[in-house]
Amino acid sequence: NYELLMVKAISEVNIILLTVFGAGSIFGLMSFSHILAWVFKYYKDTTLALLTGFILGSLSITWPWQKAINWIIDKNGNKIITKWESYIPQYNEDTILAFILILIGILSVYILENLDSKKNK
Repeated sequence: NYELLMVKAISEVNIILLTVFGAGSIFGLMSFSHILAWVFKYYKDTTLALLTGFILGSLSITWPWQKAINWIIDKNGNKIITKWESYIPQYNEDTILAFILILIGILSVYILENLDSKKNK
């Protein structure tokens, strides 16, 4: 119910709760970025392999074109999907845009990696 607490804090403009949440978010982000920078500095190839594995491993869950084929209803009446099936989407403007954005993401990472490797030579 933390989500409801944050929505309530925003709608009622609870400055104390929003400040604590914001400070914690900033602290967490800065801490994680420093840890990640250190790990990249000493274990770059292993870290990249691990992060790539996380991304590829999560594709089956994050694939946007899925349909539910089996679900259950919990005790609160919520529908919980237990099995889904991925499919290749229809060829339309939204699909083209999605694949263009995917390619832009891949090219961005490739270009940034090449710029970094040239900079370190």
